Amino acid sequence: MTAPNGAIDDKYAHTPKNEAEWSAFESKFGIWLKTNSKLLTIEEQRPVKRATFLSVTTGLCTGFLTSKLCESVPLIPKRRNRRLFSAACGIYATAFMLISLRRHVYLELLSSQGPAGEASRRILDESRGLKTVEVVPQVVNVPNPDVIVPPYNNACTVPRIRKSPWSTVSINAGDTQQGKSWDDIRRENEHRQDEFY
Repeated sequence: MTAPNGAIDDKYAHTPKNEAEWSAFESKFGIWLKTNSKLLTIEEQRPVKRATFLSVTTGLCTGFLTSKLCESVPLIPKRRNRRLFSAACGIYATAFMLISLRRHVYLELLSSQGPAGEASRRILDESRGLKTVEVVPQVVNVPNPDVIVPPYNNACTVPRIRKSPWSTVSINAGDTQQGKSWDDIRRENEHRQDEFY
């Protein structure tokens, strides 16, 4: 089938090919739909509304049938517990239907011509551009017992960091403040405390 401009129109050209593309596309497009739901045209709202209606209706029917079943079979004796159980079943059925219909809705939005269709195709192309990360096995270097490692010395090799005047953290014990060593500053502070008391 060819498009009006003569290009080959493949309806599956704009569908995710594997599970990694699907997960990247679903997460990014879901965020786009949440923030730009007001931009959907009436044509693009139809599959979303249909999926919502089907999932809520399925949840309500499941909850109602579970409630009637629990009333007829005395497995759960308390009325409150039966209602809670049937409500939980209804919520679970609603969530299950939404999850199962989500990919179908996204495929319909990928083939639409409105702003959601353009955004979904752009997001799909971006998600295809992501490079897969290969796991590199980590090699543990075990030191050779024949090699003598020099002992750790306490010299600080960290470059000098400009600190704020209110900083109390020092890089090493030999730091000075305005030409004074920390021992001199400590002695001055002790002397001030003695004068205060």
